[in-house]
Amino acid sequence: MAGYTRQSSAQVLTGEVVRAAPLNAEFNQVQSAFNSTTGHTHSGGAGEGAIIDRIGDTNQYNLVFVNNTLNEIEFFTDVTSVPVKQFSVADGVVKPAVTNDLDLGSSSNKFKDLYIDGTAYLTTVDMDGGTIDNAVIGSVTPAVGTFTTVNASSVVSSGGITFGDATVQTSAAEKGDTGTVEAAADGTAALPSISFTSDQDTGLFRDGSGTVKVTSDGTEELTLLRSSQAQAEAGTNNSVMMTPLRTAQAIQELSPNNAIPLAFVGFL
Repeated sequence: MAGYTRQSSAQVLTGEVVRAAPLNAEFNQVQSAFNSTTGHTHSGGAGEGAIIDRIGDTNQYNLVFVNNTLNEIEFFTDVTSVPVKQFSVADGVVKPAVTNDLDLGSSSNKFKDLYIDGTAYLTTVDMDGGTIDNAVIGSVTPAVGTFTTVNASSVVSSGGITFGDATVQTSAAEKGDTGTVEAAADGTAALPSISFTSDQDTGLFRDGSGTVKVTSDGTEELTLLRSSQAQAEAGTNNSVMMTPLRTAQAIQELSPNNAIPLAFVGFL
């Protein structure tokens, strides 16, 4: 590479005779120094020019600056006629100049795919689609989750899960084998509010205040009524099955003022 150094300083002086050869040597060296391929390098060496540590506009408001002290490349933009640092690139990191100030893309101009082989620390997430695979959600600080469909291939463990109008409260943290269902819909005989995946017209439903009915294949089979004592009534198929003790209690309740003793009923 060719920088510029004086070639004929002894011949090109005030008061000297102007000759072609010294001037030609100077101009040839200037030409070589500005050659687009082999010209000067701005390496800071003799005749090569100073190192260029920035590239910017005419006002130096929008610029890229090589910070030799911090060993980073800094990017500035014009903010009300002042160069304001936006972000920098250092060894192993691209970092914003100010926390929570710089967006990555915009609502109209978005990046395509984001590949991260590590951990993403996100204060707020707004996802409009896609899947989350092999991940634990809320392991440290659980919060509220709203879902349209939850498919669990194994065990759902929680102190309380709300699905639409119903709340499932579980007390066994690991297996979820006990719990309650709160604020379930009333349901009907054909579609009981508590049913089974493989038999959705069999289960329990509410038929008025204090009344719970058991349905099988969409047909009422048993009615549980609220009263001073528990009662059971046969459904449309008259298929109620009761223990001997409950049968004796039912017969006693049908007698005037419970006049028939249970001991006597047992002999019937």
